[in-house]
Amino acid sequence: MLKMIIDCDPGQDDAVNLLMAMASRDVFDILGITTVAGNVPLALTQRNCRMICDLAGCFNIGVYAGCDRPILRDLVSAEIVHGQTGIDGITVFEPKTPLQSRHGVDFIVETLLAAEDDSITLVPTGPLTNIAMAMARAPAIIGKIHQIVMMGGAMREGGNFSPSAEFNILVDPEAAHIVLGCGRPVVMAGLDVSHKLLASPDRLAAIAAMSGAVPEAVYHMLNFFNRFDTEKYGTEGPPP
Repeated sequence: MLKMIIDCDPGQDDAVNLLMAMASRDVFDILGITTVAGNVPLALTQRNCRMICDLAGCFNIGVYAGCDRPILRDLVSAEIVHGQTGIDGITVFEPKTPLQSRHGVDFIVETLLAAEDDSITLVPTGPLTNIAMAMARAPAIIGKIHQIVMMGGAMREGGNFSPSAEFNILVDPEAAHIVLGCGRPVVMAGLDVSHKLLASPDRLAAIAAMSGAVPEAVYHMLNFFNRFDTEKYGTEGPPP
């Protein structure tokens, strides 16, 4: 199985990513999930992550809160996109999945140092602050990384939060500079990729027709998320 650490800032899009990863536990060995300030402040991203773990019935995955601000800058968040909770569209509740006491950066460092070389995939889907801080604190972890599969950046498209910058890179460009220059393989899924698969009305209708708490939550999250991208881009839906 592919050993991975997911680093995220849920966000409806990150929430769907987490649910898909947890539904594929026969393929992915999720060693832990770290959260970072991004779409909303850290107190909300860690809670949202734990809510998604509850929803998926994955109570045995450790969730660790990481950095509450970028390395050098003030936090820029995206409530205008994701709503005040970060996952508007579903009812917020106090999750049963506990928040682990270790800092997210400590978890990344300790887990990688204990691993074999070239063995763990990092999957950051928010600002890269936690990953960069771990690399800066313990450069020896870099050789333990198999690859970094990240959501962020844009090539031929304009930015989604400025004329040229994608949100995850814009929030902490210093962190992005560290991670992209670390020397390990990086697979970057930028806006050019994410905008190729949209949560169109037909796809949302198919999700709505499914039974169960997970598809119901995914439908309502994406239905809320839909409003920003359809207005901004004139598309038929957002990237899920």
